[in-house]
Amino acid sequence: MKKINPAGLLLTGWLLSGGAAADWLLHEEYALVSVVSIKNNQIAELHRFESLDGTIDESGKAVINIALTSISTGIAIRDERMREYLFEVADFPRASITAQLDKEWLHGLEPGRADALDLELNVALHGQQQTITAMVGVIIDRKGNLHVETIQPVLLNASQFGLSEGIAKLQELAGLQAIATAVPVTFALVFKPR
Repeated sequence: MKKINPAGLLLTGWLLSGGAAADWLLHEEYALVSVVSIKNNQIAELHRFESLDGTIDESGKAVINIALTSISTGIAIRDERMREYLFEVADFPRASITAQLDKEWLHGLEPGRADALDLELNVALHGQQQTITAMVGVIIDRKGNLHVETIQPVLLNASQFGLSEGIAKLQELAGLQAIATAVPVTFALVFKPR
């Protein structure tokens, strides 16, 4: 496994850029960020965000923005409650992730070559910032698109982002005994040359 851990990785991006392209644009149609919530210590539910945008510039800086209003749980009232009480989208409408990729490595990527990286991400969510590490797989396809996916889930702790009170409110509204505050997150992203 190749490890890239350059100092100064920022936040908001679980991504990379590569090949001959000067920069990359997130292909929103093929972007997926999913989270798993666990209620009453035994019931897991899958949620996703449906609106994302992002870029990777020629220097290797990757930025992903997630519209928190686009949370989709399959239950409309739960979506509304998460927007209002958990994410507080009136004040914090989006989450951002940035990362700094090694420029030479990036521009040396060739179609069909796959790499696995430990990538430092700077995550900005709910007025808080945390640096986390994600293990990702990267490959460029024959069309020059860059694919970036989690190899294993990234664990986010709600308390580190000031979300504990929101979780407690959701638990109260739903009449639950517990909602886990550690949340597994996975993503599959496709960037196209711009």
